[in-house]
Amino acid sequence: MKKHLVKGISILAGVGLFLGCSPKGLKILMLDTTKRAPTEKVDIFTNGEAPKRSIKDIAELSLDGAPGTTEEEALSVFVSEAKKRGAQVLVTENPAPRVVQHGDFGRETFYLFKARIAVYE
Repeated sequence: MKKHLVKGISILAGVGLFLGCSPKGLKILMLDTTKRAPTEKVDIFTNGEAPKRSIKDIAELSLDGAPGTTEEEALSVFVSEAKKRGAQVLVTENPAPRVVQHGDFGRETFYLFKARIAVYE
Protein backbone atom coordinates (compact mmCIF):
# COMPACT_ATOMS: atom_id res chain seq x y z
CA MET A 1 0.00 0.00 0.00
CA LYS A 2 2.79 2.43 0.92
CA LYS A 3 4.61 1.68 -2.34
CA HIS A 4 1.59 2.78 -4.38
CA LEU A 5 1.17 5.92 -2.32
CA VAL A 6 4.83 6.87 -2.65
CA LYS A 7 4.77 6.11 -6.38
CA GLY A 8 1.63 8.24 -6.87
CA ILE A 9 3.08 11.17 -4.94
CA SER A 10 6.33 10.89 -6.91
CA ILE A 11 4.48 11.00 -10.22
CA LEU A 12 2.41 14.01 -9.13
CA ALA A 13 5.52 15.82 -7.92
CA GLY A 14 7.31 15.11 -11.20
CA VAL A 15 4.39 16.37 -13.28
CA GLY A 16 4.10 19.46 -11.08
CA LEU A 17 7.80 20.17 -11.43
CA PHE A 18 7.65 19.69 -15.19
CA LEU A 19 4.66 21.98 -15.61
CA GLY A 20 6.09 24.52 -13.21
CA CYS A 21 9.32 24.84 -15.19
CA SER A 22 7.81 26.34 -18.31
CA PRO A 23 6.96 30.05 -18.17
CA LYS A 24 3.30 30.73 -17.59
CA GLY A 25 1.47 31.49 -20.79
CA LEU A 26 4.18 30.12 -23.13
CA LYS A 27 2.71 28.05 -25.94
CA ILE A 28 4.85 26.02 -28.32
CA LEU A 29 3.73 24.68 -31.70
CA MET A 30 6.36 22.18 -32.84
CA LEU A 31 6.91 22.13 -36.61
CA ASP A 32 9.94 19.81 -36.61
CA THR A 33 10.40 17.01 -34.06
CA THR A 34 14.09 16.36 -34.78
CA LYS A 35 16.09 16.13 -31.53
CA ARG A 36 18.86 18.74 -31.39
CA ALA A 37 21.56 19.47 -28.85
CA PRO A 38 21.08 22.70 -26.89
CA THR A 39 22.82 25.75 -28.35
CA GLU A 40 24.82 28.50 -26.67
CA LYS A 41 24.12 31.29 -29.17
CA VAL A 42 20.98 32.32 -31.03
CA ASP A 43 20.87 34.95 -33.79
CA ILE A 44 17.95 37.29 -33.03
CA PHE A 45 15.97 39.11 -35.72
CA THR A 46 13.40 41.73 -34.66
CA ASN A 47 11.44 44.60 -36.24
CA GLY A 48 10.83 42.85 -39.55
CA GLU A 49 14.45 41.81 -40.03
CA ALA A 50 15.08 38.43 -41.68
CA PRO A 51 18.17 36.24 -41.92
CA LYS A 52 20.05 36.38 -45.21
CA ARG A 53 20.60 32.60 -45.22
CA SER A 54 17.73 30.17 -45.67
CA ILE A 55 16.27 28.69 -42.50
CA LYS A 56 14.12 25.74 -41.47
CA ASP A 57 11.49 26.48 -38.79
CA ILE A 58 11.56 24.30 -35.67
CA ALA A 59 8.65 25.80 -33.75
CA GLU A 60 6.35 28.77 -33.31
CA LEU A 61 6.31 30.31 -29.85
CA SER A 62 3.70 32.58 -28.32
CA LEU A 63 3.57 34.18 -24.90
CA ASP A 64 0.38 35.62 -23.47
CA GLY A 65 1.78 38.60 -21.59
CA ALA A 66 0.20 39.73 -18.36
CA PRO A 67 -0.19 43.48 -17.82
CA GLY A 68 3.27 44.96 -17.49
CA THR A 69 5.08 42.21 -19.44
CA THR A 70 7.68 43.89 -21.64
CA GLU A 71 9.09 42.83 -24.98
CA GLU A 72 12.46 42.29 -23.28
CA GLU A 73 10.92 39.81 -20.83
CA ALA A 74 9.19 37.94 -23.65
CA LEU A 75 12.40 37.91 -25.68
CA SER A 76 14.28 36.46 -22.71
CA VAL A 77 11.76 33.61 -22.46
CA PHE A 78 11.95 32.99 -26.21
CA VAL A 79 15.77 32.96 -26.26
CA SER A 80 15.88 30.52 -23.36
CA GLU A 81 13.43 28.19 -25.12
CA ALA A 82 15.30 28.51 -28.43
CA LYS A 83 18.61 27.53 -26.82
CA LYS A 84 16.99 24.59 -25.05
CA ARG A 85 15.54 23.31 -28.34
CA GLY A 86 18.79 23.67 -30.33
CA ALA A 87 17.72 26.64 -32.47
CA GLN A 88 20.21 28.92 -34.20
CA VAL A 89 17.72 31.64 -35.23
CA LEU A 90 14.93 33.53 -33.45
CA VAL A 91 12.59 35.73 -35.51
CA THR A 92 10.11 37.83 -33.53
CA GLU A 93 6.86 39.41 -34.66
CA ASN A 94 5.41 42.69 -33.46
CA PRO A 95 3.34 42.19 -30.28
CA ALA A 96 -0.41 42.11 -30.84
CA PRO A 97 -2.42 44.12 -28.27
CA ARG A 98 -5.54 42.64 -26.75
CA VAL A 99 -7.79 44.94 -24.75
CA VAL A 100 -9.87 43.47 -21.94
CA GLN A 101 -12.79 45.49 -20.57
CA HIS A 102 -13.55 45.05 -16.85
CA GLY A 103 -17.11 46.31 -16.60
CA ASP A 104 -17.25 49.87 -15.27
CA PHE A 105 -13.75 49.65 -13.81
CA GLY A 106 -11.84 50.35 -16.99
CA ARG A 107 -9.79 48.24 -19.29
CA GLU A 108 -6.36 46.67 -19.45
CA THR A 109 -4.16 45.95 -22.42
CA PHE A 110 -2.48 42.59 -22.69
CA TYR A 111 0.04 41.73 -25.38
CA LEU A 112 0.50 38.50 -27.29
CA PHE A 113 4.18 38.04 -28.16
CA LYS A 114 5.11 35.69 -31.01
CA ALA A 115 8.34 34.31 -32.42
CA ARG A 116 9.64 31.54 -34.64
CA ILE A 117 12.72 29.48 -33.86
CA ALA A 118 14.72 27.87 -36.63
CA VAL A 119 18.02 26.40 -37.77
CA TYR A 120 20.13 27.43 -40.75
CA GLU A 121 19.88 25.11 -43.76
